[in-house]
Amino acid sequence: MASAEPSEPAEMAQAEPAEPPIATEIEPPQQQVADTSEPFTSPAVKSESEPGLLPESADQWIELHARLPLSGMLKSICGQLAFRSKQGDSLIFDIDPAASGVLSEKYQEKFQQVLASHLGLQCSVRIETGEQQSESPASRAARERREALQAAEQEILQSPLAQVLQSEFSARLVPGSVELISTTEGQEE
Repeated sequence: MASAEPSEPAEMAQAEPAEPPIATEIEPPQQQVADTSEPFTSPAVKSESEPGLLPESADQWIELHARLPLSGMLKSICGQLAFRSKQGDSLIFDIDPAASGVLSEKYQEKFQQVLASHLGLQCSVRIETGEQQSESPASRAARERREALQAAEQEILQSPLAQVLQSEFSARLVPGSVELISTTEGQEE
């Protein structure tokens, strides 16, 4: 009997269990690991422009300005810049003398850094005080707001209800009383 005892555990060790243990039936969830081979760019900062493309017109500058990650005083200053020209990897802008008081070397350097980082290229920026030869982002936004207000006033005046109020009660629209209401969150009109 002594010889039967050692053989039983050896036989049990060689026998495979009928069912695998529960822990082996559940596989741990696959962890998603970020691909670090490419540098991370925040979606808010990512450029929609092709790398190496500097604006070549006022329209391109205004479109680029809307995508630049600008804030605070730098955003305000850059909104006042009117595109003048592109010469190689240099951009030349005009700023109205009334807005130039807040412009400093520090803001010019910061603007150049933001622009270069956003576009992924080295460039230089020159800002000159003087008469603007094209629209700045701020002046275009103001013009578009004025045009939208004028269109809204005309639409109100031409509406059937306004026509009835004018003919029956001599009603009139008070100039400047129409305000645009923005339906886009985060925008002020």
